[in-house]
Amino acid sequence: KNRNNMNFQELKASKELSDIDYFDLLKCDEWKFKREEILKRDNYKCKKCSKSKTISSNIVGNKRIYIYEINGETFENESYISLQIHHNLYIFNKLPWDYNHKYLITLCNHCHQKFHNDDSVEVWDQHQLNKMEFGHCDRCSGKGYIPEYKKIQNGICFKCKGYGYNRRLINLEEL
Repeated sequence: KNRNNMNFQELKASKELSDIDYFDLLKCDEWKFKREEILKRDNYKCKKCSKSKTISSNIVGNKRIYIYEINGETFENESYISLQIHHNLYIFNKLPWDYNHKYLITLCNHCHQKFHNDDSVEVWDQHQLNKMEFGHCDRCSGKGYIPEYKKIQNGICFKCKGYGYNRRLINLEEL
């Protein structure tokens, strides 16, 4: 079966638990379904800047120009716009798709990256009673990725495996 089309049980059967990272979880069917629910709820627009995803592109001179919408009007940009789902908080040992909708929001890739560059996401215990302190990964500064290495596995930080913290947010051995 294609690694991009598998459910969580199939992922656990296909890979050592210690090798599964956050980005593997985001390829699971369960996340794809949850992601689509949130996109639909947010009308397929970034909740911060109202941009839609890139709908087409053209070559103008020697540059590619991307076309997207804001509230029904089309605009052009030199960078690609994709829609991503942002977790407003993390809950220790909760799989990405097991969150209540109120903790998830649609952001375009630019607003999402800006959020992670400027702010950090709180981590709570499994019962959401206590905020946890993990300490940010010293290699990626807590972002989970290193933008200048985007061409290698989307820039995922190999030290923290995309979590951004010194400890893993999800202990798959416990699930």
